Amino acid sequence: MSKVAFCFPGQGSLEMGMGREIAEAFPAAREVYRVGCEIDHLPQLFDTLDDGMARQWPIRADSARPETIAYLQRHGYPKLRPARKGPASVKEGIIFLQSYDLVVHPRCRHTIDELTMYRYRTDPLTGIVTPQLMETTNHVIDALRYAVEQVRQAYTGAAPSAVGEQASYWRSGPA
Repeated sequence: MSKVAFCFPGQGSLEMGMGREIAEAFPAAREVYRVGCEIDHLPQLFDTLDDGMARQWPIRADSARPETIAYLQRHGYPKLRPARKGPASVKEGIIFLQSYDLVVHPRCRHTIDELTMYRYRTDPLTGIVTPQLMETTNHVIDALRYAVEQVRQAYTGAAPSAVGEQASYWRSGPA
């Protein structure tokens, strides 16, 4: 039997289990997405998700941007915390996400687009998929990785050490 994860990205990444609460509270879940949003507009943007209820949620954000985290904490998002990243966390996070069948609400267009387009590099001479991730649009995927990073690190044996040949397909990741 495969593992299933429901993805409800919205205001950055979410904590594990948050999707269930969102699904119950908001049957028509949606995403809040804007690339290049000015830092002083972020609280206003996040508040559009659910009339400000996100201010009460635990949120994981990119630890490479401590000034953004501090700003949001000072402006009504006290539960926002930096994601814990480490060596190989991108590759291992992607492999961990691939170990689930991700169920994404159809209104989450950016999430669907990113998951559809995300790929590993293919050797141009042999056509073999390599373990190197392509640099691509991955804003939502990064948010998903941040949300599950603590679980992935604690979950022994969850992430295999090698990327399979079908790594470019999300549903064909390791079981």
